[in-house]
Amino acid sequence: MDPDWVARGKLDGNTEYHAQYPGKAGERPHETAVGGGEFTGATTNRTDFDRKEGQKSRAYRPAITSVPSGDFSGITTNRADYDQKKAMRSSPIRPSSSNLLLDGPMDALTITQADYQGRRGEKVIAVRPRSNEIEHGRPFEGHSTYQDGYVPKEAIRQRSMRPKETNYASSDAFAGNTTQRTDFTTKKVDICPAEKVLSRRDRTYEFTTTRNGHDFYHHRVTHASRSNSTLVPVA
Repeated sequence: MDPDWVARGKLDGNTEYHAQYPGKAGERPHETAVGGGEFTGATTNRTDFDRKEGQKSRAYRPAITSVPSGDFSGITTNRADYDQKKAMRSSPIRPSSSNLLLDGPMDALTITQADYQGRRGEKVIAVRPRSNEIEHGRPFEGHSTYQDGYVPKEAIRQRSMRPKETNYASSDAFAGNTTQRTDFTTKKVDICPAEKVLSRRDRTYEFTTTRNGHDFYHHRVTHASRSNSTLVPVA
């Protein structure tokens, strides 16, 4: 970088950012301490929503009206508005026979007779084909579709393929190890101590105590103390 471009000294002017966004100073409001005296004014809640006292409404019961014992000579609203009406029964009206029945024959055509005229049709004759040669007992010399498509096929039975004994049988001894012999070696499992006690196979166990339905036996050792002996429970 050219050293002539680097200014040295203090910047007395204002940058564009400093000119457009000057700092604003704000004052924090002072805390208003509530005085310790009694508040004698009225709050908005107390002024607008003052308490109202209301009286309990009394039960109103109408006075007892006495029903007179005499006859009612007036007219009720129901009887005045809905009075009984008398109507005559309507008689059936039947037209005179002169409008329908005429003395002479009717020469005209009705709508049914004009639109739906009778059609005459002939009975269909059942057509039966002529009898073929099979019905007459003669042999059928042709080929059917089934016989042409599904002709019988002859197949030869497969023989059992067994390898020769010379391929796997040998008179020499097998010197290698099989997978069975390598993976599954013989394991020696000791007999359960309880079985030794019950069968009297081992006489070194002696009875000690019975607890919760089980008999406990200690294994006597020749060169050890009783505390180090084996405790065997037997049901």
